[in-house]
Amino acid sequence: MVDFDDTKTERRRFSPLSYLLGLSAKGGSLFILTVIVSGLSGIISVAPFYALYRLILLVGGGSGQNRELLRWGAFIAVAGLVYLLVFIASMMLSHLTAFRVLRDIRYSLAKKLLELPLGWFGKKTTGDVRKLFTEDVEKIELFIAHHVPDFIRGMVTPLTILVFLFSADWRLGLASLIPLVIAPFFIAMIYRSYNKDMPKYYSLLAKMNGTIIEYIRGMSVVRAFNRTAVSFGDYKSSVDEYFSHWKMWTIRALRLYSGFNTGLEASAFCILAMGGPLFLAGAVEFQVFLIAMLLGPAYISSVKTIYLMTSHMSMNFQGAARIKEVLEAPALSEPSIPLRPGDRRIDFSGVSFAYEEEDAVSDLSFDVRPGTITALVGASGAGKTTAALLAARFYDPRTGVVRLGGAPYPSVGTKALMRSVSICFQEAQVFKGTIEENIRMGNRAASFQEVVRAATAARVHEFVEALPRGYKTEISGDKTLSGGQIQRIAIARAILKDSPVVILDEATSYADPENERLIQEALNELLGDKSVIVVAHRLKTLRHVDMIHVFERGRIVESGNFEELVDAGGTFSRLWASATEALEWSVLASDRGIRDENGKRTKIGGSVL
Repeated sequence: MVDFDDTKTERRRFSPLSYLLGLSAKGGSLFILTVIVSGLSGIISVAPFYALYRLILLVGGGSGQNRELLRWGAFIAVAGLVYLLVFIASMMLSHLTAFRVLRDIRYSLAKKLLELPLGWFGKKTTGDVRKLFTEDVEKIELFIAHHVPDFIRGMVTPLTILVFLFSADWRLGLASLIPLVIAPFFIAMIYRSYNKDMPKYYSLLAKMNGTIIEYIRGMSVVRAFNRTAVSFGDYKSSVDEYFSHWKMWTIRALRLYSGFNTGLEASAFCILAMGGPLFLAGAVEFQVFLIAMLLGPAYISSVKTIYLMTSHMSMNFQGAARIKEVLEAPALSEPSIPLRPGDRRIDFSGVSFAYEEEDAVSDLSFDVRPGTITALVGASGAGKTTAALLAARFYDPRTGVVRLGGAPYPSVGTKALMRSVSICFQEAQVFKGTIEENIRMGNRAASFQEVVRAATAARVHEFVEALPRGYKTEISGDKTLSGGQIQRIAIARAILKDSPVVILDEATSYADPENERLIQEALNELLGDKSVIVVAHRLKTLRHVDMIHVFERGRIVESGNFEELVDAGGTFSRLWASATEALEWSVLASDRGIRDENGKRTKIGGSVL
């Protein structure tokens, strides 16, 4: 298998065509055979015309015998059959080459995704990644299997015909070249229009798609608030704007394309204009003049095929650019000999990180000890989630270092680190497969009994047993189960994994009271004596955590336990006052699920959720 990851090569200015040809060349001997056989088919395609020329000479000269005529007639038939066989062979070779290259590209992409920082996936939608593996890769197939052999034939056939025409009569050969002087002017104008209008086209297309999605998804709200006319007006406006641009572009391009077609189709006219007087003057034989009139337009059709093919190349170029971007994206550094962490402690030391230019977090220094819970709080955009992502090595810091058990993350290695860390996101994810398979992702080697124990601890077992097929129930995406059930399956997965570090993005934010209670009980079983980092959105859950770090503009501005921070009168105290005022009307209802039988708040295994 060929590795397409060229990150170690010197970065040069990106040429889509060169990159596509480089990918094609990865097909090795198959690609070389494709080029040779495609060129051969282009040469053979002219053979019947040569035989026709010889027949015309024989008939026109009056010296043709039946045997000679039959011989050249048979040659035409055989040449046509050979061309067909060679053409089929070239297409088979090109498709075999394409499928081999596509297979290796997909392998390389899959391998590369395992090496990329997990934060890379946060910048991409599922649709982006799916499109990369399907549409973008399939566009490479179009280039290798069709465009390459078509381009080679489209070049070899006209060149062979021109050689033949010039050998027959150089003046007629020169006349047949006149359209090739006219057409490039129109091609240049067409591409200038293309480069000018295409960005606006894509912008208007994205705008129209956005309004369509908004119009459909928001239909219930639109109708409920009687905004149908306004919403439809926005949709209609974007469609009309897209149509107007497309219409204007088409009309302008139509004029240029008409000029291009007229210029190319003038081949027969040019040969007639130059060859006619020569023939009448006796300077050119009738047979030569006739074959020139037949072959001139024939080679022009091949040139037109090349143009039409190149006009569709932009799609190939865009797909190639996206594939190259992924394959050459910087991967996480991996140690040659991984270090083994000494314990479960996490240390941040002078850590700064930026998604683009401005730092999202700056100079973070704190630790998370085994058996303790550390909460990260702050306003939206303060940097708390970024810090949690750095703790999970979704990214590597720009400066500073994050350590596990005294060993810097890059020295531990991604695989070992992922074995040591469990993450429960705010929006849990399940995958197509059975409930058992989804839980077993936490530990592929676990027995069914261990899966059941983890499910029981996560408060999953009860609702799974009520399903007709139990743990063999097939689920797909998030359509089969409720949000609370999905969250508990994710917790069961983490319990089965039993890693020493747990990172939580508050798991009960969207849960109803009953699911919140069940999720909290499940988290009791998960946390135990682990090192726990919590991104906290609801401050009322922080009373019993061991340490709270308050973030503001990417920096830690306060640290301490709940009572200390409330009494300090700083940022946390203000946040708590605002949260208390906003939620005062629902405090009793929201707290009901986390009080004991005497009405006192219960510490949930050190959990904040």
